[in-house]
Amino acid sequence: MTSDLGNDTVMLSNRILFFISFEHVFCLLNMNSFKKKVYLLTFIAVILVILNFSASIFDENAINASKLDEIYTRKFLGHKCNCQASNLDRSTIRRDSFDANGIDSADCNCKQQTRILLLAAMRTGSSFLGKLFAENDDVFYLYEPGRLLMTYLQRENSTSNLLESKLLDIISNIFQCSFTDMDFYVKALNRMPVPLRRLEIPATVTNGICDGYNTSTDDFIRCQPISKSFISLVCTNKKHVVIKTIRINNLNLLRGPIQNKNVKVVHLIRDPRGVIASRLLLVPLVRKRMRLEKRKFFDITDVTNDLKSIMRNYCSNWLKNMQIGHQMIRFKNNYVALRYEDVATHPVKTINALYNELGIGSVPYKVKTWIEENTHFSSPTGRISWLYTTKRNSSANAESWRSKMSLELVEYVQNLPNCEEFMELAGYKKVGNLSVMMDPSETFIGKPLAKEYNKQLI
Repeated sequence: MTSDLGNDTVMLSNRILFFISFEHVFCLLNMNSFKKKVYLLTFIAVILVILNFSASIFDENAINASKLDEIYTRKFLGHKCNCQASNLDRSTIRRDSFDANGIDSADCNCKQQTRILLLAAMRTGSSFLGKLFAENDDVFYLYEPGRLLMTYLQRENSTSNLLESKLLDIISNIFQCSFTDMDFYVKALNRMPVPLRRLEIPATVTNGICDGYNTSTDDFIRCQPISKSFISLVCTNKKHVVIKTIRINNLNLLRGPIQNKNVKVVHLIRDPRGVIASRLLLVPLVRKRMRLEKRKFFDITDVTNDLKSIMRNYCSNWLKNMQIGHQMIRFKNNYVALRYEDVATHPVKTINALYNELGIGSVPYKVKTWIEENTHFSSPTGRISWLYTTKRNSSANAESWRSKMSLELVEYVQNLPNCEEFMELAGYKKVGNLSVMMDPSETFIGKPLAKEYNKQLI
């Protein structure tokens, strides 16, 4: 943060000196000898003053750079323990444990951090699940670091093939509370308005770092820029680290983090019929055509070849991931398959079971309050922005595809080779006819078929 400021200051000083030099040389050429000497001396004096002033700024920035994290740690985090960031949690100590000189007189209570990766796909309810961790004050939560990485790689004209491998490296580092190679991420974070910064890393939006109150967003007005080392300190002061991603499709790629860093994977699954209905809602041309044709249901004609390919890949990848997670020894104790429909219909019960499975204690009151306030929300008429929020009538949303899709489209999705097997394994029932599909007393959310998959929290 301060190094960027120093570089900007140097560039500004150089530009000022260049223009002053050019102007003064021009004047010297048009003056007599005595005036030239006086003017030259004055010119040199001005340069010395500017250089001296610049040096004082750099010195001050250097001091601020070295003290900033220490000040933030003491004022906002409580205490910096001598724990290894790669393995341990720096537990927060009461502020009154500092003596008059600001030196901590208490002992550190360092313990193992819990590391959790939420592995999901687009439109599977991952943002909703993520909030059930983000609202927990003991959790350092990162929302989709791959999104900013992808933007950065595109800006740098880097090949998209680098995304997955680079993202795996970043995730591995974050689980060690290391942000060494994430300059692009921190710069983007510091440019964000407060609500977006809270979405990315909620723990970096707190009193002391942020101030003011915005009535329209019910949030702070502004937040101070933060450094990589400060984010690392915030991370190490939390008991659990949770990262959400929708940009990794192969569970096998996570063998390293799971084995070497004891990462637990929560594999979020959703009925492919619900996935395709949610995706179609995002296509403006489809919505426009439905209005013109006065249709209430998505039809097979709305599904492009690209979307058909996406659905085949989703079912194929998620089927393989379920098989790998439950059958391979290296994953068995670090893998939890979780259906979105169970989170949506019974959020409190399901999140209680999930927290227990992950070994991160009981669900805090704050999380339960958020569930109560955000799972009974009806979408506003005529607005599309609600599709990107976490506010839902979650129980109704679990099987909302039944009222949005034609029977022909439903049958197409559930009869795709990979989707058929995936649905059977995950416990989703197939639709037989239109009357059953539209019967509100019926449900197509069943139990997992095989006993070896009863580990799922449903």
